[in-house]
Amino acid sequence: MKLNRNEVARYLGYGKKPVEAHIDAMITECETAMRNLRPLYIARKTSKDDFGIYGSKAVQRHLADCPFVWVVVVTLGSEADRLLRVFSASNMAKGTVMHACMSVLLEQYFMQYLEELENPQKEEYLISPYSPGYGDFSLSWQSVFLEFVDAGRRIGVYLTEAGMLVPEKTITAIVGICEKKQRDRKRRQTICDGHCGSCSEGDCTFRKE
Repeated sequence: MKLNRNEVARYLGYGKKPVEAHIDAMITECETAMRNLRPLYIARKTSKDDFGIYGSKAVQRHLADCPFVWVVVVTLGSEADRLLRVFSASNMAKGTVMHACMSVLLEQYFMQYLEELENPQKEEYLISPYSPGYGDFSLSWQSVFLEFVDAGRRIGVYLTEAGMLVPEKTITAIVGICEKKQRDRKRRQTICDGHCGSCSEGDCTFRKE
């Protein structure tokens, strides 16, 4: 998959400003180093009511028209963690750039996987994903998601006692399933392809305008 370099620049805080030549060279080096990374995916479909989302008004609003949901986990795997350690140990700036590159690559694979989960023949369309830690959606849901899809056994994703995901470059999310007209309406209500538009963290550094 071709890395979205504009998105990497945004993660690094450049916005629409041009990236300096030495940073651009680091991005190229990171992209080359990541070429052998292979993401791992797992998802499980369930009734929203059976799964029992509670404690987050934002998520309840987000999933209001979705009787069914996918619980999804996507990771770049342990090799990504090894590369991060290598690049961070060699040069702090390179480590920062590698973090940004991997985050963008992971998001790209994640969104590609969601496209594969859609089933237009059955009128099953996906709205934007919602991850623990956004808005009022507690990070404690990470462990619930991992257990629900058996992520540890099936793709090697765990949660440490400190609540950190291992491998580090991992996304967990809940994704609502609805009819096309409802999906399109929800997309019009959001600012971007993610869920920044429905997120209460208005001062987020990575918020898309």
